Amino acid sequence: MNPLSHNMPAWWPWLAALWLVLVLVLGVAFTRRPHPQFSTRTRVLLWLTRAAASAVLLLLILDWSAETARQTAEKPVIRILTDRSASMAAQDAPEGATRHAHALHAAQSLAAILPQSSRTSFTADLETGGVAATPDGERSAIGQALSHTLDDSRQQALGGVVVLSDFAATDEDALRETLQVYQSARVPVFPWVIGTEKQPADLRLISARLSQPSPSQPNLRLIATLESPGFAGRDVALKIAYAGQPLETKTVRLTGTRQTVTLDFPSPYRGLHFYDIALAGLSGEATPANNALRAACELRRDPIRTLYMEGSEPGETSYLKEALEADPDMEVHCLHLPGVSYSIAQSNPQQRAEAAAKLRRNDTRIFHDSKGRAVPSVCHATRGFPTSMAGLLAYDVVILSDITKEAFTPEQISSMVAFVEEFGGGFVMVGGDTSFGAGGWEQTPIDKIMPIEVANRSDPKWSGSRLQVTLPAGPLHPVMEVGATPAESQAAWTRHFPGFGGINYVKRAKPGAIVLARTDMTSAAGATSTGPSLHDLVLFAVQQIGRGRAMAFCSDTTSAWGSSFERSWGTNGRNNLYFAKFWNNTIRWLAADRIARKKGQTTLQVSTPQCAPGDAVHLTIPAASASELSLLELSMAEADRPLEFLPVIWNNAAHCWEARCTPRAPGDTRFEASYRNAEGGQVKLEAGVSVAPAASESVAIASRPDLAAEIARVTGGAVISEGNAAAVLEKTARKSVLTTWKRREPVWTKSWLLLLLLGLVM
Repeated sequence: MNPLSHNMPAWWPWLAALWLVLVLVLGVAFTRRPHPQFSTRTRVLLWLTRAAASAVLLLLILDWSAETARQTAEKPVIRILTDRSASMAAQDAPEGATRHAHALHAAQSLAAILPQSSRTSFTADLETGGVAATPDGERSAIGQALSHTLDDSRQQALGGVVVLSDFAATDEDALRETLQVYQSARVPVFPWVIGTEKQPADLRLISARLSQPSPSQPNLRLIATLESPGFAGRDVALKIAYAGQPLETKTVRLTGTRQTVTLDFPSPYRGLHFYDIALAGLSGEATPANNALRAACELRRDPIRTLYMEGSEPGETSYLKEALEADPDMEVHCLHLPGVSYSIAQSNPQQRAEAAAKLRRNDTRIFHDSKGRAVPSVCHATRGFPTSMAGLLAYDVVILSDITKEAFTPEQISSMVAFVEEFGGGFVMVGGDTSFGAGGWEQTPIDKIMPIEVANRSDPKWSGSRLQVTLPAGPLHPVMEVGATPAESQAAWTRHFPGFGGINYVKRAKPGAIVLARTDMTSAAGATSTGPSLHDLVLFAVQQIGRGRAMAFCSDTTSAWGSSFERSWGTNGRNNLYFAKFWNNTIRWLAADRIARKKGQTTLQVSTPQCAPGDAVHLTIPAASASELSLLELSMAEADRPLEFLPVIWNNAAHCWEARCTPRAPGDTRFEASYRNAEGGQVKLEAGVSVAPAASESVAIASRPDLAAEIARVTGGAVISEGNAAAVLEKTARKSVLTTWKRREPVWTKSWLLLLLLGLVM
């Protein structure tokens, strides 16, 4: 064994120099210092012994070692690698076999030629007889496989490596770096190309992404990208299923090239779920393994919610509820105030307050509308008007129709005001016997959010005539656009409008309010006991109030005053389509701020709906500013792995929070972001990624003989096939390879060195 080198640290000369300086300085000081028992010569000898001992300790600390080597001539080992990636499932090998089956057969033939060769696969050892009979779905990481093979062969005489693959490599950059190592080590690679160079006929699903276009509707949108070489003009079924239950099917006409398909479908499953998207198989496909993908989407049901409180008979709530809920974006919750609106409407304020207070404490009745649906009392303890701000914020618009103020506590009234001003809600007061001044509302904070000035407590009403509408000059307001065209809307309000049977008198519209319609009809008598003969009365007025909006509807939307309005205001008086359109417009205009915030609510976005284990996933959460999402937390849950919290970084240029992660466990990976919104409520967002092997390799593609030739050229090997494999590999196997065996040992293990050091120390 011959010494090759000494393993000394790079900084040891500096340490030795420092030691030498200390020895000289301290030695001079020691020898010059007078001592009564030792002469100068003796002191010099003692100091030299001490210096030698410290030198030995220094060498021991440096752990000096030497590398030895020996060289032997050995017969080389030729390793055989068989590709088991998903593309090897293509059935374009001889006799219709899969590429992988052909590779196994070739590997067995080579094993017979080279009995001493090791046989390994990219992902597992290939035993005699071909135990690994099917592709495992991993990506064709040829460079990584070659690198591992070289690492595992450090103590072997590696004469070459045979690679049986279609060479549809997904790691070409890593492959080229590995080939340089093989070139330096002088280990040739012998590629054997499996599969045809011709693009096989195949139907494949490239990507599938799901989204929810509108938070108001339980519908999802699929955008799928697919390729169909060899199948142009054919029809195929695109199917969507959840947990084995089919949800939607669409027939797709194939173009033979890459195409995108969009499909909207309803889903009954709320929250985050993973859906299976698949293309039906076609005869003659290279492989059906790439026809299906999984995609995730969080489905939220967040419609425009209206709280409709009616003082008329509970059956009357059906008209408005059905008119609004004909739009799938709308949801209406109805309440009814029994007794107060009629039996004590004309009572003195004290009696009315006492009766309403009694109802607030004890009323638990549930009424029913004309369709038999439950209509709880406004004063119901648990199902009535919300007792907290959080409960009220579950709605977007509040309609108060013919309800006296005594039905509510002062806290509930204040909540309605804050609901409009601070939280962007919509508010409508509809006329009637106990609305506006007749309901005492001018004495409450509600007065400041109404767009009109209430006349007085008695609130005169005109009835007995069919009040007609006079529209202001200029374009129609969005609330009044009940027709398909401006002309139809004008006609609906002027020529076809059935009129109202009464109206609540108000003094005027407040500054800043918009009067949408007036009526110039007066009572038949021309005057009343409470007021003079009036005309040009405000019928509808709206106004922006803080973040929200309010409307004064100065007539009644139900029977008596509004019977024809709710039942027959439509095309030719045969339906109530204009009635439905009017209320739909009204709710949408009043809830504009709430709707905008729902649509603009931030989402948890993933860079890809599908990925392979080890691929990076980029997550973004858009926000107007870094402070908008308070107490933001982001977590990742992989299949069979513990929950992991991800760090988020604010990207000021893109106005979003960002995070990166690398899922490693195959299966469904879920992400959850939680934060507090501006209203202090806890918000949770969810997203998901389907993690499966061969995310980019699950495509039957043409083989790459050009890449195989480059591998052989760089490493000094040769492209082999069934015809020349025996001749090429036997020639390589007969060569002797000079192998250098290296070993590093500590210098101080030599017995004579240890004895010398022991003598110096003693």
